[in-house]
Amino acid sequence: MMLGAYGQLRRAARHILLKLPHFRGTVVPVVIPEVTAVRLEASAKAALTPTQCTFCGSATSATSLEPSPVALDARLRLMRCDTCGHVRLSHRPRHIEVTHSFSRDYLENCALAEYETCGSLARVGGNLVLFPFGNSRFFRPVLDSVRPFRKNGQIVDCGCGVGFLVDALQRDGWSAVGIEVSPALVACGKTSFGLDLRVASFDSLERFTDLDAVTLVEIIEHLFDPVAVLRQVRAWLRPGGGVYITTPNFDCDDRRRAGMAWDAICADHYQYFTAATLARALEMTGFQVRWIAETGSRGLSEPGGRTLRCIAATK
Repeated sequence: MMLGAYGQLRRAARHILLKLPHFRGTVVPVVIPEVTAVRLEASAKAALTPTQCTFCGSATSATSLEPSPVALDARLRLMRCDTCGHVRLSHRPRHIEVTHSFSRDYLENCALAEYETCGSLARVGGNLVLFPFGNSRFFRPVLDSVRPFRKNGQIVDCGCGVGFLVDALQRDGWSAVGIEVSPALVACGKTSFGLDLRVASFDSLERFTDLDAVTLVEIIEHLFDPVAVLRQVRAWLRPGGGVYITTPNFDCDDRRRAGMAWDAICADHYQYFTAATLARALEMTGFQVRWIAETGSRGLSEPGGRTLRCIAATK
Protein backbone atom coordinates (compact mmCIF):
# COMPACT_ATOMS: atom_id res chain seq x y z
CA MET A 1 0.00 0.00 0.00
CA MET A 2 2.74 2.46 1.02
CA LEU A 3 4.88 1.56 -2.00
CA GLY A 4 1.91 2.16 -4.31
CA ALA A 5 1.27 5.57 -2.76
CA TYR A 6 4.98 6.40 -3.02
CA GLY A 7 4.97 5.55 -6.73
CA GLN A 8 1.91 7.73 -7.34
CA LEU A 9 3.57 10.61 -5.45
CA ARG A 10 6.72 10.31 -7.58
CA ARG A 11 4.71 10.33 -10.82
CA ALA A 12 2.74 13.37 -9.67
CA ALA A 13 5.96 15.15 -8.66
CA ARG A 14 7.47 14.61 -12.10
CA HIS A 15 4.45 16.20 -13.80
CA ILE A 16 4.61 19.18 -11.40
CA LEU A 17 8.36 19.64 -11.95
CA LEU A 18 7.91 19.65 -15.71
CA LYS A 19 5.69 22.73 -15.37
CA LEU A 20 8.33 24.69 -13.45
CA PRO A 21 10.47 27.15 -15.48
CA HIS A 22 13.74 25.42 -14.49
CA PHE A 23 12.62 22.10 -15.98
CA ARG A 24 10.81 23.30 -19.11
CA GLY A 25 12.45 22.09 -22.29
CA THR A 26 14.70 19.61 -20.48
CA VAL A 27 12.80 16.42 -21.28
CA VAL A 28 13.77 14.40 -24.35
CA PRO A 29 11.15 12.43 -26.35
CA VAL A 30 11.81 8.72 -26.82
CA VAL A 31 11.60 7.60 -30.46
CA ILE A 32 10.74 3.92 -31.04
CA PRO A 33 12.49 2.83 -34.27
CA GLU A 34 11.18 0.30 -36.73
CA VAL A 35 12.39 -3.11 -35.55
CA THR A 36 12.59 -6.21 -37.71
CA ALA A 37 10.40 -8.96 -36.30
CA VAL A 38 12.26 -11.85 -34.69
CA ARG A 39 10.98 -15.24 -33.64
CA LEU A 40 12.23 -17.35 -30.75
CA GLU A 41 13.19 -20.72 -32.15
CA ALA A 42 11.50 -23.71 -30.53
CA SER A 43 13.90 -24.75 -27.77
CA ALA A 44 13.46 -28.48 -28.44
CA LYS A 45 15.00 -28.02 -31.92
CA ALA A 46 17.74 -25.52 -31.11
CA ALA A 47 21.33 -26.61 -30.61
CA LEU A 48 22.95 -25.91 -27.26
CA THR A 49 26.66 -25.36 -26.69
CA PRO A 50 28.01 -26.77 -23.38
CA THR A 51 29.70 -24.16 -21.19
CA GLN A 52 32.92 -24.41 -19.22
CA CYS A 53 34.03 -22.73 -16.00
CA THR A 54 35.34 -19.24 -16.76
CA PHE A 55 38.02 -19.76 -14.08
CA CYS A 56 39.09 -23.38 -14.49
CA GLY A 57 38.41 -24.21 -18.16
CA SER A 58 36.96 -27.30 -19.76
CA ALA A 59 39.04 -29.86 -17.88
CA THR A 60 37.05 -29.55 -14.67
CA SER A 61 33.86 -31.33 -13.66
CA ALA A 62 30.71 -29.65 -12.36
CA THR A 63 27.65 -30.63 -10.34
CA SER A 64 24.06 -29.70 -11.18
CA LEU A 65 22.63 -27.65 -8.31
CA GLU A 66 19.01 -28.72 -8.65
CA PRO A 67 16.98 -30.77 -11.12
CA SER A 68 14.67 -27.84 -11.80
CA PRO A 69 15.00 -26.31 -15.30
CA VAL A 70 15.85 -22.73 -16.10
CA ALA A 71 13.11 -20.56 -17.61
CA LEU A 72 12.85 -20.37 -21.45
CA ASP A 73 14.49 -23.76 -22.10
CA ALA A 74 13.79 -26.86 -20.01
CA ARG A 75 17.15 -28.40 -20.96
CA LEU A 76 19.19 -25.76 -19.14
CA ARG A 77 20.55 -26.26 -15.61
CA LEU A 78 22.75 -24.38 -13.16
CA MET A 79 26.13 -26.02 -12.61
CA ARG A 80 28.63 -25.49 -9.78
CA CYS A 81 32.29 -26.07 -10.65
CA ASP A 82 33.70 -28.87 -8.48
CA THR A 83 37.10 -27.15 -8.41
CA CYS A 84 36.41 -23.48 -7.63
CA GLY A 85 32.70 -23.37 -6.78
CA HIS A 86 31.68 -20.83 -9.44
CA VAL A 87 28.08 -21.24 -10.66
CA ARG A 88 27.19 -21.02 -14.35
CA LEU A 89 24.52 -22.01 -16.85
CA SER A 90 25.04 -25.52 -18.22
CA HIS A 91 24.74 -24.57 -21.91
CA ARG A 92 24.89 -21.50 -24.13
CA PRO A 93 21.41 -21.08 -25.66
CA ARG A 94 22.31 -19.20 -28.84
CA HIS A 95 18.70 -19.35 -30.10
CA ILE A 96 17.68 -17.23 -27.12
CA GLU A 97 20.83 -15.12 -27.14
CA VAL A 98 20.35 -13.89 -30.71
CA THR A 99 16.68 -12.99 -30.33
CA HIS A 100 16.10 -12.06 -26.70
CA SER A 101 17.10 -8.38 -26.78
CA PHE A 102 16.51 -7.77 -30.49
CA SER A 103 12.71 -7.54 -30.53
CA ARG A 104 10.38 -4.57 -30.23
CA ASP A 105 8.68 -6.34 -27.33
CA TYR A 106 11.98 -6.42 -25.40
CA LEU A 107 12.69 -2.77 -26.25
CA GLU A 108 9.33 -1.48 -25.03
CA ASN A 109 8.47 -3.89 -22.22
CA CYS A 110 11.91 -4.43 -20.71
CA ALA A 111 14.61 -1.99 -21.84
CA LEU A 112 12.31 1.03 -21.54
CA ALA A 113 9.65 -0.09 -19.06
CA GLU A 114 12.09 -0.74 -16.22
CA TYR A 115 13.29 2.87 -16.38
CA GLU A 116 9.77 4.23 -15.92
CA THR A 117 9.77 2.77 -12.41
CA CYS A 118 13.10 4.35 -11.39
CA GLY A 119 12.44 7.94 -12.47
CA SER A 120 14.47 8.06 -15.69
CA LEU A 121 11.40 8.05 -17.96
CA ALA A 122 7.97 9.59 -17.61
CA ARG A 123 4.82 9.68 -19.71
CA VAL A 124 3.80 13.23 -20.52
CA GLY A 125 0.69 13.72 -22.62
CA GLY A 126 0.78 10.03 -23.52
CA ASN A 127 4.35 10.27 -24.83
CA LEU A 128 7.40 8.62 -23.27
CA VAL A 129 10.17 11.11 -22.45
CA LEU A 130 13.57 11.00 -20.80
CA PHE A 131 13.61 12.96 -17.56
CA PRO A 132 17.33 13.85 -17.23
CA PHE A 133 17.12 15.01 -13.60
CA GLY A 134 15.53 11.72 -12.49
CA ASN A 135 17.88 9.67 -14.71
CA SER A 136 21.00 11.27 -13.22
CA ARG A 137 19.56 10.83 -9.74
CA PHE A 138 18.99 7.11 -10.38
CA PHE A 139 22.57 6.64 -11.59
CA ARG A 140 24.13 8.76 -8.83
CA PRO A 141 25.90 5.75 -7.20
CA VAL A 142 27.60 4.99 -10.53
CA LEU A 143 28.49 8.62 -11.21
CA ASP A 144 29.93 9.08 -7.72
CA SER A 145 31.94 5.84 -8.01
CA VAL A 146 33.63 6.58 -11.36
CA ARG A 147 34.17 10.32 -10.92
CA PRO A 148 37.45 9.92 -8.94
CA PHE A 149 38.98 8.15 -11.97
CA ARG A 150 38.37 11.05 -14.35
CA LYS A 151 41.52 12.50 -15.92
CA ASN A 152 41.09 12.60 -19.69
CA GLY A 153 37.32 12.18 -19.43
CA GLN A 154 37.00 9.03 -21.58
CA ILE A 155 34.60 6.30 -20.42
CA VAL A 156 32.81 3.34 -22.04
CA ASP A 157 29.58 1.74 -20.83
CA CYS A 158 29.46 -1.95 -21.84
CA GLY A 159 25.97 -3.27 -22.49
CA CYS A 160 24.55 0.24 -22.59
CA GLY A 161 21.05 -0.70 -23.78
CA VAL A 162 19.23 2.43 -24.93
CA GLY A 163 21.94 4.58 -23.31
CA PHE A 164 20.45 5.93 -20.08
CA LEU A 165 23.75 5.64 -18.19
CA VAL A 166 25.64 7.10 -21.17
CA ASP A 167 23.32 10.12 -21.07
CA ALA A 168 23.88 10.57 -17.32
CA LEU A 169 27.66 10.30 -17.79
CA GLN A 170 27.60 12.90 -20.57
CA ARG A 171 25.67 15.30 -18.37
CA ASP A 172 28.22 14.68 -15.59
CA GLY A 173 31.05 15.90 -17.83
CA TRP A 174 32.33 12.68 -19.40
CA SER A 175 32.99 11.91 -23.06
CA ALA A 176 31.00 8.69 -22.98
CA VAL A 177 30.58 5.88 -25.49
CA GLY A 178 28.11 3.00 -25.15
CA ILE A 179 28.46 -0.45 -26.72
CA GLU A 180 25.52 -2.83 -27.03
CA VAL A 181 24.74 -6.12 -28.82
CA SER A 182 21.19 -5.16 -29.79
CA PRO A 183 20.80 -2.99 -32.93
CA ALA A 184 17.24 -2.16 -31.82
CA LEU A 185 18.37 -0.64 -28.53
CA VAL A 186 21.24 1.25 -30.16
CA ALA A 187 18.91 2.67 -32.83
CA CYS A 188 16.47 3.85 -30.15
CA GLY A 189 19.19 5.55 -28.11
CA LYS A 190 20.91 7.21 -31.05
CA THR A 191 17.65 8.43 -32.62
CA SER A 192 16.15 9.64 -29.35
CA PHE A 193 19.11 11.10 -27.48
CA GLY A 194 21.88 11.59 -30.07
CA LEU A 195 24.33 9.50 -28.05
CA ASP A 196 27.51 7.79 -29.27
CA LEU A 197 26.23 4.20 -29.13
CA ARG A 198 27.81 1.37 -31.13
CA VAL A 199 26.67 -2.14 -31.96
CA ALA A 200 29.29 -4.63 -30.77
CA SER A 201 29.35 -8.31 -29.86
CA PHE A 202 30.89 -9.34 -26.54
CA ASP A 203 32.66 -12.09 -28.46
CA SER A 204 34.36 -9.48 -30.64
CA LEU A 205 34.63 -6.11 -28.90
CA GLU A 206 36.14 -3.12 -30.64
CA ARG A 207 39.35 -1.58 -29.39
CA PHE A 208 39.61 1.41 -27.06
CA THR A 209 42.73 2.89 -25.47
CA ASP A 210 43.64 5.09 -22.51
CA LEU A 211 40.16 5.08 -20.95
CA ASP A 212 39.65 6.47 -17.46
CA ALA A 213 36.89 4.00 -16.64
CA VAL A 214 34.57 1.29 -17.94
CA THR A 215 31.16 0.40 -16.54
CA LEU A 216 29.39 -2.97 -16.68
CA VAL A 217 26.03 -2.46 -15.00
CA GLU A 218 24.08 -5.75 -14.81
CA ILE A 219 26.15 -7.10 -17.72
CA ILE A 220 28.84 -9.50 -16.49
CA GLU A 221 26.24 -12.18 -15.76
CA HIS A 222 25.32 -12.19 -19.47
CA LEU A 223 28.87 -12.92 -20.67
CA PHE A 224 29.82 -16.33 -22.01
CA ASP A 225 33.46 -15.76 -20.96
CA PRO A 226 33.63 -12.89 -18.44
CA VAL A 227 37.31 -13.46 -17.66
CA ALA A 228 38.22 -12.92 -21.34
CA VAL A 229 36.09 -9.75 -21.48
CA LEU A 230 37.63 -8.38 -18.27
CA ARG A 231 41.10 -8.93 -19.74
CA GLN A 232 40.02 -6.95 -22.80
CA VAL A 233 38.55 -4.19 -20.61
CA ARG A 234 41.82 -4.09 -18.66
CA ALA A 235 43.69 -3.44 -21.92
CA TRP A 236 41.41 -0.48 -22.71
CA LEU A 237 42.18 1.33 -19.45
CA ARG A 238 45.02 3.70 -18.68
CA PRO A 239 47.25 2.83 -15.69
CA GLY A 240 45.15 3.43 -12.61
CA GLY A 241 41.89 3.35 -14.57
CA GLY A 242 38.81 1.84 -12.99
CA VAL A 243 35.99 -0.57 -13.71
CA TYR A 244 32.56 -0.36 -12.05
CA ILE A 245 30.48 -3.56 -11.97
CA THR A 246 27.07 -4.56 -10.68
CA THR A 247 25.59 -8.06 -10.89
CA PRO A 248 23.02 -10.20 -9.06
CA ASN A 249 24.41 -11.69 -5.85
CA PHE A 250 24.09 -15.48 -5.86
CA ASP A 251 24.66 -15.49 -2.10
CA CYS A 252 21.75 -13.12 -1.43
CA ASP A 253 18.99 -13.90 1.05
CA ASP A 254 16.33 -13.83 -1.70
CA ARG A 255 18.07 -16.59 -3.64
CA ARG A 256 18.53 -18.74 -0.55
CA ARG A 257 14.82 -18.49 0.19
CA ALA A 258 13.56 -18.90 -3.39
CA GLY A 259 16.03 -21.49 -4.73
CA MET A 260 15.56 -22.00 -8.47
CA ALA A 261 12.53 -19.69 -8.38
CA TRP A 262 14.84 -16.70 -7.77
CA ASP A 263 14.01 -14.13 -10.43
CA ALA A 264 17.65 -13.58 -11.46
CA ILE A 265 17.96 -17.16 -12.72
CA CYS A 266 17.17 -17.11 -16.43
CA ALA A 267 18.43 -18.35 -19.77
CA ASP A 268 20.34 -15.18 -20.67
CA HIS A 269 22.29 -15.12 -17.40
CA TYR A 270 25.28 -17.39 -17.97
CA GLN A 271 27.23 -16.53 -14.80
CA TYR A 272 26.16 -16.36 -11.13
CA PHE A 273 28.68 -14.49 -9.00
CA THR A 274 29.27 -14.21 -5.29
CA ALA A 275 31.48 -11.50 -3.78
CA ALA A 276 34.33 -14.03 -3.61
CA THR A 277 34.09 -15.22 -7.22
CA LEU A 278 33.68 -11.68 -8.58
CA ALA A 279 36.81 -10.61 -6.68
CA ARG A 280 38.66 -13.62 -8.06
CA ALA A 281 37.66 -12.79 -11.65
CA LEU A 282 38.96 -9.24 -11.26
CA GLU A 283 42.20 -10.19 -9.53
CA MET A 284 43.11 -12.82 -12.13
CA THR A 285 42.60 -10.28 -14.95
CA GLY A 286 44.91 -7.58 -13.60
CA PHE A 287 42.62 -5.54 -11.35
CA GLN A 288 42.93 -4.61 -7.70
CA VAL A 289 39.54 -4.63 -5.96
CA ARG A 290 38.90 -1.43 -4.00
CA TRP A 291 35.54 -2.48 -2.63
CA ILE A 292 32.71 -4.95 -3.12
CA ALA A 293 29.39 -4.41 -1.38
CA GLU A 294 26.17 -6.39 -1.10
CA THR A 295 23.37 -3.90 -1.61
CA GLY A 296 19.59 -3.84 -1.39
CA SER A 297 16.95 -2.45 -3.73
CA ARG A 298 17.78 1.19 -2.83
CA GLY A 299 21.51 0.75 -3.50
CA LEU A 300 22.50 0.87 0.18
CA SER A 301 24.92 -1.62 1.73
CA GLU A 302 22.95 -4.56 3.08
CA PRO A 303 24.47 -7.95 4.05
CA GLY A 304 22.69 -10.58 2.00
CA GLY A 305 21.45 -7.92 -0.47
CA ARG A 306 20.45 -9.01 -3.96
CA THR A 307 23.05 -6.95 -5.88
CA LEU A 308 26.85 -6.87 -5.84
CA ARG A 309 28.44 -3.48 -6.50
CA CYS A 310 32.16 -3.30 -7.10
CA ILE A 311 34.96 -0.86 -7.97
CA ALA A 312 38.35 -2.14 -9.09
CA ALA A 313 41.39 -0.40 -10.54
CA THR A 314 44.18 -1.52 -12.84
CA LYS A 315 47.29 -2.61 -10.97
